[in-house]
Parts: sequence; structure tokens; C-alpha cells
Amino acid sequence: ARESMLLELLQRLADGTLDPTVHLELLTVAQTVQSSNIATSLASVAPADAEPLQAAQPALYGGDIGNGRKIFFDKTETQCLRCHSLDGKGGSQVGPELTGLGSRVDRKHILEAIVKPNAAIAEGFENVSITLDTGEFYTGRLMEESESTLTLEVQQEADPFAEEIPHSDVDTVAESAAHGDGAFAAPNLVRMTVDK
Repeated sequence: ARESMLLELLQRLADGTLDPTVHLELLTVAQTVQSSNIATSLASVAPADAEPLQAAQPALYGGDIGNGRKIFFDKTETQCLRCHSLDGKGGSQVGPELTGLGSRVDRKHILEAIVKPNAAIAEGFENVSITLDTGEFYTGRLMEESESTLTLEVQQEADPFAEEIPHSDVDTVAESAAHGDGAFAAPNLVRMTVDK
């Protein structure tokens, strides 16, 4: 009975007739069932080799803003507040303030920013990597550039600090990724943060 119910729901998912707010739960439960029929049906709606953004689509709907806030502030594995702030609380100026983000962009934009955080960096928050003549290396947000110096906001542990670097000491400057790709792996964490 359980298998036939799951197969029916997976078919509705494939047909586009299933409420999107339950997609993630259905896929999560179906992945725990040992059945070749379920595995075949799952492979058609959620291929194992799907590109990360495509695989995260079930996280677009549902979720809970309260749980999303807890993840933002409390989950050490996500480290959102290390660079971002929300309601004026949290991180530094390394990343943009996220208060009201859901009213400025759509869910798909938020999902992409979480799953593929380097795909589009907000203007003014691009990171650079600087190698000095000595081989010393800095990565951070370029805060200011004068004729004689570059000032980077560098993140160390939880505390950001400004590092002023004389142009005369710089060997190379290159754009740098702000995040590792796939900041979140768990779809349920992604979903909670996507909720407006």
C-alpha cells in the first residue's frame, strides 16, 4: 500500500499535478524506500546526476521563515552571518544585508544564491585575492583603493578587519570566489532559507 501510494504521488509530481509545497517531503520519503519501482520513478523525477540548482528545485516552496532565521543565526555549518547581516544583526560588510531580500528578488534568485553563491555576486561585494611580492596572500572585499594603497575587508574567524596594503607590495590582484560552491547541501536547510 505504501509503495503504490508513493508511486502515485511520484507520478503526480512528474505530471506537474502535485502541490509543490510537498515535493521535498515526497522525495525525501521515497529515497528511504527499498523498491526498484520507486527507484525507477525517482530517477525520472529527481535524477541522481542532476545539476545542483536543478536538484534543489523542490526546496523552492514550503519552508518556514522562523526556521530560516534560526539557520541563518545558529547553524555553524552554514555560516551565513559570518558575512551577511539580517535586521542589522550579524556579520560584517563582506556580504550584503539580507533584510527584505524576499521583497526585492524572487524565490528562484534566492535559491540560486544559496546553491550557486558565486553565480551572481551583488555589486560592491566582489572579492579579490592579492598576492604580495613576498608571497603572502590576502582574500577579501575591496573596500577602497587610493593611489598608494588597497584596503581589503578580510574575514578572520568571526571578526572582519581592514587590511591596508601598499600598491608597491602587490604582485598580483585577481577576482576571487566569495563562497565555496554549494554552500548548502541539505535541501531542507535550503528550503527554510528560501521562504520569504
